[in-house]
Amino acid sequence: MDIMTALFDEEEVSRRYQLRLRKEQTESIAKKLLAKGQMSIEDIADCTGLSVSEVEKLADLELV
Repeated sequence: MDIMTALFDEEEVSRRYQLRLRKEQTESIAKKLLAKGQMSIEDIADCTGLSVSEVEKLADLELV
């Protein structure tokens, strides 16, 4: 049982790491698109899969 629990925990940690890495990459792309200033927030959200509010938060960070 301990081995199964350890394997599950390891898989869960790996899965969460991959999700976080993917999210960071997506946010990086969104920031680059925002910096170019050629796309609306809604279009960036649509293309990246982020929500409009997430892109708006990134836009606010870019302005600071």
